[in-house]
Amino acid sequence: MQAKRYPFPMYPAEIYPLFTGMCVELSIADIPTLREKVVENARDFYSYRGKGLGPHVTLSYQIAEVCHYLLDCYETFGTRERGLIVGAVRYYLMRRDSYDDTKPVVGLDDDIQVMNYVLEELGIAGRFIGKMSSS
Repeated sequence: MQAKRYPFPMYPAEIYPLFTGMCVELSIADIPTLREKVVENARDFYSYRGKGLGPHVTLSYQIAEVCHYLLDCYETFGTRERGLIVGAVRYYLMRRDSYDDTKPVVGLDDDIQVMNYVLEELGIAGRFIGKMSSS
């Protein structure tokens, strides 16, 4: 068995309970609302440009793009996978998660790690999100 390229991040310790607590299957009718929240979150990050968080804006847009892709595919997955998708999207939407998303350098690293983990669990190659500062 090949080792995972993107194992679930175990540091900081609060990532696991935060993420798993958000991994629930939603009805198809709830997906448009989740999609709107992703748009709002990416738009909020845009307000940080020029405040030393320029790379965060780019990373936030990359994460949002993957969220939209996963939500587009949502209906094609089973219950467990749908829960992973919802968990990853909700984790991205949580501004103050394991690392405050506005924290310079590391703010979105945990979000990227969670998203890449979910992509690998779903068998989706080619959508992994770029560089993380430390992991």
